[in-house]
This record gives sequence, structure tokens and C-alpha cells, in this order.
Amino acid sequence: MITLYEITFSLPEVIFAIIVIVLTYLISRFVVRIGSRLLNQASLQETIKDWILRIIKWLTWLIGLLISLSILGVDISTLVLGLGLLTLIIGVALSTWVENLVAGVMVQAEKEIGVGDKITILKWQIIEGTVIKLNTRTTVIKTKEGNIAFIPNKLFMDTPVLVEKGPRKPENKKG
Repeated sequence: MITLYEITFSLPEVIFAIIVIVLTYLISRFVVRIGSRLLNQASLQETIKDWILRIIKWLTWLIGLLISLSILGVDISTLVLGLGLLTLIIGVALSTWVENLVAGVMVQAEKEIGVGDKITILKWQIIEGTVIKLNTRTTVIKTKEGNIAFIPNKLFMDTPVLVEKGPRKPENKKG
């Protein structure tokens, strides 16, 4: 018997919890490998694919750790409640950022706007320019005056946009 912070563990529980952690490691590698193969078939930016794979990996590890703690007899209901509350707080704090991220994924997945297209965004004042880069959270355009404008992607979800298809240029890829 092992006692830590007023919780007593038996040797079989500790061994089983370690086995679950090892299995979690193997499962997370397998899930990420399968997810990577599936995402390579999708036409998404590499940064978006990386984010999705990281989220999958972290969720797999979180589930494995919670199962291990449960095996050791730790009451995980308070921990799960705390994680839910933390997620809610982070979600509210980062809501605009998340909106732009989701909108960026949708803009890139729908392929209605691409590098080289001339766009006009009809909101408060007209923003007009040629798309020079599609980012996860913003779309970069070059205006007629030669200025660079960073347009939040969520604008494309709730604002009329005129698109004049232009010659498609390859996107700048990190490599």
C-alpha cells in the first residue's frame, strides 16, 4: 500500500494505471497517425492540420490520464468539472480568436476565395484589394493604394463579399 495525499494506492492499481498510461501513449500515436493520413486527403493548410492533430493528441492524453487517476481511486468528478469551467472561461476569453480560426478553416475549405482573387468587402466602408495570403485567422490583401490589410476571417461569414477570380498564385508555405 502506498499513501499519497491521504489516498491509498495498492500495487496492482499502480501497475494498472501505468499500463493505461503506456496504452494512452500508443493510442495517441496511432490516432495521430490515422488522423494525419485522413487530413492529408483534405485540402487544408498545414497549420490547420497541425492544430487539429495537436487537439486530437491532447484529448487522447487527457482521457488516458483521467482513466489512470480513476483507477488509482482519485475522484475525478471535481477535476472534470474544473476542466469544464476552465474551458468555458478560455472559450469566452478567446471567442473572437476562435471565431476567426473557425471562419479561416471554412474559408480555406470552401475555396471560394484564393490567392490572386480581387475581393471587395461591403462593411461600414468598402475594403477592396487583391488576396495575397490566406492565414488561419486573417486574410491578407493588398489594396489599390498598395497598402497591406489584414482582414479577420469572421468577416467573410457575416458580410457580403464580392469576389473577382484572378490568376491563382501559390500560397506562401512554411517549410
